[in-house]
Amino acid sequence: MAMVKQGYPQVYRPQSFKFGKITTEMSGRPTQRVHITDANGRSWTALYAFEQQPDATWRIAGVVIVRAAEVST
Repeated sequence: MAMVKQGYPQVYRPQSFKFGKITTEMSGRPTQRVHITDANGRSWTALYAFEQQPDATWRIAGVVIVRAAEVST
């Protein structure tokens, strides 16, 4: 939780969030877009890349958070 608090404050205490499209924009991996409004009212887009594990479960392989204006929809 400390990593999320320090590295991803937009995710830790958002005003709101909304799940967006699932794409393959992060190295061809399934990528979940999440639209976030942080505690200060700024808009962000989080891109969560997933990879399938040997036991067939899915895990987050990486996340990138950018200001919403910097990401194309």
